[in-house]
Amino acid sequence: MPTTTLDSSILQTLWGYAAILAAVGAVLYVYWAIAFMIIARKTATPNGWMAWVPILNVVLMCRIAKRSAWWILLLLIPLVNLIFVVILWMGVAETCGRPTWTGVLAIIPGVNLILPAYMATAPGKPVVASAVPPPTARPGACAACGAMNEPGEAYCGQCGKPLAASAAGAGTPAGQSPSPRCAACGAINEPGEAFCGQCGKALTTPSATREPDPRLSPTTPTSSTPGLMVALFAFVLLCIGAWFTYSKLFSHPTAKRLPPALPQRMAGVMKEFPVDTASKSPARPKAVVTQTLKPGTSAKVPSKWLPPGMTPSNLPGMATSIASATYQAQPNDAPVYVHVLDEPGDDRGRGIANVVLSASSGASETGVQVQTQGGETYQGWRINSPQIEIYVLGRTSEKVVIVIYSPDPAAQQTADRLASDVGNGAGLSDYPEVNGSVGDLPASPPDGFTLSEMNTFDTSSLISPEEMKSSLGMAGPDADQWMRQVQRYLPQRITTAEYQDRYRKPWRVAIGNFGGGIRAWTTWNLVRWISGMASMKSVPLPRGDGLMMSQNGETFLLQRNGPCIALVSGPAGASVTQLSALLSGLQF
Repeated sequence: MPTTTLDSSILQTLWGYAAILAAVGAVLYVYWAIAFMIIARKTATPNGWMAWVPILNVVLMCRIAKRSAWWILLLLIPLVNLIFVVILWMGVAETCGRPTWTGVLAIIPGVNLILPAYMATAPGKPVVASAVPPPTARPGACAACGAMNEPGEAYCGQCGKPLAASAAGAGTPAGQSPSPRCAACGAINEPGEAFCGQCGKALTTPSATREPDPRLSPTTPTSSTPGLMVALFAFVLLCIGAWFTYSKLFSHPTAKRLPPALPQRMAGVMKEFPVDTASKSPARPKAVVTQTLKPGTSAKVPSKWLPPGMTPSNLPGMATSIASATYQAQPNDAPVYVHVLDEPGDDRGRGIANVVLSASSGASETGVQVQTQGGETYQGWRINSPQIEIYVLGRTSEKVVIVIYSPDPAAQQTADRLASDVGNGAGLSDYPEVNGSVGDLPASPPDGFTLSEMNTFDTSSLISPEEMKSSLGMAGPDADQWMRQVQRYLPQRITTAEYQDRYRKPWRVAIGNFGGGIRAWTTWNLVRWISGMASMKSVPLPRGDGLMMSQNGETFLLQRNGPCIALVSGPAGASVTQLSALLSGLQF
């Protein structure tokens, strides 16, 4: 079974790439053929149909460029062929009447795609035949048999055919009018006579103006309209092909999303976060962790986020729920950690401030009060030392405590600003990166499911590339290149959530947003390839195929949609229908 899954996933990936290449190749081939048919017609090059036949289309190009067809052999020599490709295109440009230097564009990627259309839309180079004087007429020569006749003879003495009028007057000296011949009887008359002396009919004086020789007439430039139509047709085909490929592989429907179903206390806590009012480079939340705290458990907030005296293990004794966020203006800035706690007691953070103060060596305490524009009042304490700064603020109208912690002196100004900005907005909902990630969660989870935990964070906030290289003992240019390859398969942002059903069993959700459909599609195919070795099986789902496996007492279901890959897990024995119900509710 694993081998079958592996083979099918590889084949699907290869077929996907093959379909893309075939579609793009077909469009470019048609574009090339039509363009060179028009170029052949404009340059009077025969056999324009050769543009549609492989190899012969290169022969046609050589003919247009006035080069031997044997040049095809030169095009087979690596590196050298680049030179001859340029020479060929320079010849085509010269024949089409375009600047010769434009042939150099043939070796510039991207630009060379528009070169055939550019040549096909050329107005055409005038072709003037060499001025060959007409053959000199011999006096008295018969046009039919070539026999010589005496001047004045009307008919050839050899074959009896009428002699041409030009023959009679062929020997007229320069500057004199030719002897007029009567159109009625054919008699030759003296120059200047108006009427025939033989029959009396009016004579027509031959014009001294010679009709223009068609061989001396310049070729009329061909209209560039067909060439423009080729360029437009090729552009439309390319757009259709690109749209079809993107819509089938990388895009996803953008249906209107509804607000996710959040517990009332969790939604209220998220509104307590400050919104930085700095005019330049304001600090923004990079990672958010929310959790309902229960006695006997530990909080999932990283220890380094917490100020002295507060630990993941003693947090359940301080609050019933907690929401934490890291604030940074730039990725390399020192972070400021903001925690909003739902406190069960009525001391408005006094107990938390005492714990923090006693654990902070050499720190002092100052009372502070913050008045918001909405009329709310926050009272608390500022605890600071040369190295750290901590604010513990309690909201007078609610049992809510805000803890702002700056472990680095470089971030203390940011901490001061955030402390003065509490309650000035809609909290985390004012930040699209957080609001959008939270919005991926179901608006209506399956019946009996309650959200107990929700986290969202940038991948870089988990571990920086430098920290990852250090933990793996890697260094140097090779490590940097390896990290760039790894980051191609990592999501830009991850949102996780935990739900509990009516039996208090956990169901987990994880959504990775890769920032683009192509990156997600590439990672998904890598996951499909790995799944063959991990005993995962493909299952049909409403949004397409997914992958399912059971491990360590849990059942997992994965699926890609647009720029996101989602994973849901449930207790052992969870069916595809149950997992699919939770997965289908996600708004990603």
